[in-house]
Amino acid sequence: MAKNVLPVDFQDDILAESMNGRRKYQMITNSDGTVSFVDVTEYTQVGSNFGQAQVNATNEAVNESADKNKIIDDKDDLVANSQAGMMAGALAVKAIREELNQNMTRTSNAVTSGYTVTNYDTYKENGIQHIKAVISATVSPSAAEDGYFTIGFAPEVPLQTEMFSGIYLYNSHIYPVILRVTANKNIGIYISDEITSLGNSSGNVFIETSYSI
Repeated sequence: MAKNVLPVDFQDDILAESMNGRRKYQMITNSDGTVSFVDVTEYTQVGSNFGQAQVNATNEAVNESADKNKIIDDKDDLVANSQAGMMAGALAVKAIREELNQNMTRTSNAVTSGYTVTNYDTYKENGIQHIKAVISATVSPSAAEDGYFTIGFAPEVPLQTEMFSGIYLYNSHIYPVILRVTANKNIGIYISDEITSLGNSSGNVFIETSYSI
């Protein structure tokens, strides 16, 4: 529903100097014996009308405006709220957005000994986690379990068995690969027949993925 915008251009009557600050009325005798009064004041400015329509419009706007007692500006209070009709305040929304957009840092044990991670970038944006990384790793088909070889990279990924695509670059040759998050939150590379034929091979694994959090 559109906001009811009230007028802000009301003006007062301004009497002419000749009135000496007093209004003048002419009394007229009606045919039924009653009298009526006619305003014969001289004005330099005639004021605005303010009656039922204007009062009702003002009251309606007040009734539809936000009740400050129902605005929640604390993020934790907002998350915990279960009462209908409450509203999120700007500070609570700001705190939630900052939390969603904060960078996700790599933990100290993110890389198993013997692996090198370069060009690492991970961040949250509007409820989406983005991960980019280049991992130097030696892929050993003989060490694969369930078709996957763990390449020793453990970002803060909450989704076990989440699958996504990547690239394995070996001897300037690109091998499309399937990656997944293992139970230990490492990333494993699927050992396809094409990669198995390489035997133990040292190359770079390129990862770029995103998922809802």
